[in-house]
Amino acid sequence: MAFQDQLDLDLDRVEFRDFGETVTWTPAGGSATSCTAIVVRDDAEPEDNEDGQEIARWATVVFQTSEASAIARNDVVSFPKQAGGTAANWNVMSEPVNHGDGVIRVRCYRREPVEMSAEGHRKEL
Repeated sequence: MAFQDQLDLDLDRVEFRDFGETVTWTPAGGSATSCTAIVVRDDAEPEDNEDGQEIARWATVVFQTSEASAIARNDVVSFPKQAGGTAANWNVMSEPVNHGDGVIRVRCYRREPVEMSAEGHRKEL
């Protein structure tokens, strides 16, 4: 193995060790698997609709190829909407992106109702 290849591999391990969190990946029609991923959460976006309001949440989830090589669109990944919180199910909405660098990236999405205060105002996202 060339020096640069080994260096890239070692840096990937450090990133997942330092920034990764435990998520659960469930293939469509398959069994759940716990693995480590780096989750990059986007800011929540309010959405108005006929029945009220919902929040659209998006996140990019980065897996090591060795842990989730078969991840696909319509699979489910469970992780908290905020780091350290309670896990929620997110739908894989994009085809996996694999540049041959040992990691796979997917975009995940979930919608949830807006929480309203006692005074009828939308709570902070």
